[in-house]
Amino acid sequence: MSTSSSDVVIVGGGVVGLCVALSLQRMGRSVTVISKEAAGQGASAGNAGMIVPSHVVPLSAPGVIAQGLRWMTRRDAPFHIKPSALPGMAPWLWQFRKHCTAAHVAASVPVLRDFSLEGVEGFRRLAAHENDFAWKQTGLLMVYRTPQLAESLRHEAKVAEKAGLRVQVLDAAGTAAQVPRLQSQALGALLFEDDGRVDPDALLASLQRRIEAGGGTVRYGLRVQSLGPREVVTERGTLTAHDVVVAAGAWSGRLHRSLKVQPAKGYSVTVRGEGPQIPMILMEERVTITALPGRMRYGGTLSLSGFDGSVDRRRVAPILREAARYHGEQAVQAPDIWTGFRPASPDGLPFVGRLAPGLWAATGHGMMGVSLAPATGRLLSELMSGSTPFMDPAPFDPLRFTRRRD
Repeated sequence: MSTSSSDVVIVGGGVVGLCVALSLQRMGRSVTVISKEAAGQGASAGNAGMIVPSHVVPLSAPGVIAQGLRWMTRRDAPFHIKPSALPGMAPWLWQFRKHCTAAHVAASVPVLRDFSLEGVEGFRRLAAHENDFAWKQTGLLMVYRTPQLAESLRHEAKVAEKAGLRVQVLDAAGTAAQVPRLQSQALGALLFEDDGRVDPDALLASLQRRIEAGGGTVRYGLRVQSLGPREVVTERGTLTAHDVVVAAGAWSGRLHRSLKVQPAKGYSVTVRGEGPQIPMILMEERVTITALPGRMRYGGTLSLSGFDGSVDRRRVAPILREAARYHGEQAVQAPDIWTGFRPASPDGLPFVGRLAPGLWAATGHGMMGVSLAPATGRLLSELMSGSTPFMDPAPFDPLRFTRRRD
């Protein structure tokens, strides 16, 4: 088996790993990125492309577990926990349940706000150099059609406003004014002005070009067998390095047991053509709609079902219904359905920091990997260089679930 050396090896070629690599490179480090998946095959490519500082409430929030249990028998529910997968995820669910409190949400909101807004600034800086990934601060509409959800979203608007985010509460007419050809049912919406979108495929290609232009290496289709501080063993040989970064998304927990990551399965459908130009989330259905260059992407569902990569057509049905509203039934008769796994942490906060001397983590971003990738790259590169981090890294400690006795 061959052996080669590198300054920094990043395990994971998604948007988080690439942003970490680019940030380290700008600090003078030489980088090698390796990934088991081919370019553009993971969750970084199939996601909605939304940049969402509006999402300051972590996934682990009061009522989430109860809602998941109520929806367990609904095969088209937007949030689903697969009963057969429960034994394997029991420790993770126990920690998740412990964090579904108002106190945890209150503590997490300012952390996610600052981290997300730095993500926005990171995209703005990347686009200032060359906007080859369709970055635009478009705003985001959270659209609702029932009075019950209107009350919940008004509370969410107050949380966002208190956190310093710009949000407008719109009635049906105001929503229609934002989306002139709105086909989805709407009683009203929240407009989050700080949000935006990117083209995920173009973003990955752009980051790879920038890394390679700076002398870095990106290698796809390379499976990792094991890793430790300063060493990565792959099927084609061993890489030694001064530092190793675990940024392998949902598979990070398989590479290091301290990373309590659960795969959160999602779906997307991409349709050629035009549609609403402002990103939307249809809140009852939990379906996202994003305009990308020359195409529209519809996404949704969060399923805790382990690494089950099969396509459940009943879960895709709500996504296809919304796509058909804008493009017609014929356009979605034989759709290209993507499914993939997002890395969910038990407390809704990512893992960013040191695991051991020479071994670092950048994972656990859940559904916000793209949004938080530039901020993750900046924070981890600052920690690895020993410089003062732009924000307190303690909430992202990758060992926070192994250092305490719960």
